[in-house]
Amino acid sequence: MRILFAAPFGLETKATVRSRALPLAQGLASFGHDVEVLVPPWDTPGSQPGVDLVAGVCVRQVKLTGGVAGTVLRMWARVLASAPDVLHIVKPRMHAGACQFLAYTQALATGGLDATRIVLDVDDWEQAWSPSATNRLAVRTALAWQEEWGMRHCHAATAASQWLVRRVRRLNPGVPVLYLPNGWAAAPTEASRRVGRGSAILWFTRFTEVDVGWMSRFWSALSGRLPGVRLMVAGKPIVPELDRPFRTVLGKDSGHGSVEWLGYLTREQVLQAAASARCAIAPARVSVDNMAKCSVRLLDLNRLGLPCVVSSVGEQQRYRAAPGVVSVPGHASPEDFARSVVDACGDSPSRFKDAGVQGLPNWTELALHLDRFYRRLTENAV
Repeated sequence: MRILFAAPFGLETKATVRSRALPLAQGLASFGHDVEVLVPPWDTPGSQPGVDLVAGVCVRQVKLTGGVAGTVLRMWARVLASAPDVLHIVKPRMHAGACQFLAYTQALATGGLDATRIVLDVDDWEQAWSPSATNRLAVRTALAWQEEWGMRHCHAATAASQWLVRRVRRLNPGVPVLYLPNGWAAAPTEASRRVGRGSAILWFTRFTEVDVGWMSRFWSALSGRLPGVRLMVAGKPIVPELDRPFRTVLGKDSGHGSVEWLGYLTREQVLQAAASARCAIAPARVSVDNMAKCSVRLLDLNRLGLPCVVSSVGEQQRYRAAPGVVSVPGHASPEDFARSVVDACGDSPSRFKDAGVQGLPNWTELALHLDRFYRRLTENAV
């Protein structure tokens, strides 16, 4: 089967392509499929157009000249030349969403792509945080339209959360939808031996999971209970300047502890941060954006064996029975969450000796589910 993934951005800065689409593509390639990932690397300075073979997958980075329109047309020309059995759209936005629009409208108008099944992958509900974005209203409106249009105009969909499964079915009744959460890959053995031996608390965030007031109360409670505690804040704000209030508040309230702002981390830097941490935290309020997403980072930290304290909200509920995870009710107060973190830090490391991702699917298992899903779709293609 010929499978083409069309991505909305590059491999490095954002996680979706590198940490979701590529592992799925690699799993499918290991089953004997001809798989290609089409990438417009507009967000990855220094990327060169060309083709790389990554674990059996052809990753094609498209030339960016001619602006967005020129890049989209170049991607569309590749779709036509490839004539895939499955065109898997990675997020219904920007360049990938434009390719979906062209594929679907041409299929309706000419029947030229009738044999191609258009599958949409959704791993987030972008409109949940778009009011915080600095994009102009017209751009936000266009992206919101593109997101919903994409869900309504596909032959099938894959969704990273149960919330997104329900959303797709609501917008496109009757469309086949596969629940496809993020998976895990084997962690480097040596890296796993180093994590959880530090004393810091590691918080990966997009600065949307909890509000500033919640984090202020949490940090006040935590630093009061653990004098000298160090909080390492990792991650890039989902929109520029969204971290500024957090920096102000945490800097003000950290009389008994210290805050280290790490920013965006490379894969090697993630291992270094995990080695300096005693545990990781993933607080989350009950909100649409938290219900819709499926955290890759939390899986990465858990697979390394780093103890995690998480709010039981959305897909994070999957971790309630996982070794090494302390699950806190989503309605818990900041003070209660801080108490759970203190308890986790005070526990003997032997309690977390089996921390990992047992019971959660790895990427090979998920790719097998996707392979079966594709086969049902293509067998029913007109």
